[in-house]
Amino acid sequence: MSSFDFEELRKKATAAANIVADKSAEFARIVADKTKLVAKKAKISAEIAGERENLKKEYQDIGKLYYEKFSAAPDPALEQSVSEVTCSLEKIAAKKAELEALDKEEAAEAPTEPAEEPAAEEPKAEEPAAEEPKAEEPAAEAPAAEEPKAEEPAAEEPKTEETPAAEEENKDQQ
Repeated sequence: MSSFDFEELRKKATAAANIVADKSAEFARIVADKTKLVAKKAKISAEIAGERENLKKEYQDIGKLYYEKFSAAPDPALEQSVSEVTCSLEKIAAKKAELEALDKEEAAEAPTEPAEEPAAEEPKAEEPAAEEPKAEEPAAEAPAAEEPKAEEPAAEEPKTEETPAAEEENKDQQ
């Protein structure tokens, strides 16, 4: 018979467990360090993007100020850009004038249409007045109003069933 040394097995298992624990702790430290690094990089990148937006706005302000002051006699290096801005402004003015003309046409046609519609709506206003005798039956309608309340929990159950499908659609859309 051979004898099996359980003490030696226990020592080897303990040593292996200690190695795994040390490696796990080292891995956790590395992951934490990497996470901090990624977070710091993301923060700095966001700050850079914010400064770029500020810079873009400042450049736009400078360009607008330059155009306003020197568009009549621009620097030769900026002459083409100034003429493109002027052309765009002229196109915008023309499109605005076109919109105003369409608005005036619409306003000129509008008074004839509303005069015809209220006459058609007046009989509709008289119909509820004819329904006033039905308003005396609220006592009979009150139990009917209570019955849907009793059915509301049943109506809520299908909504719950539809919720996962709606969530899947929302996930698909994202």
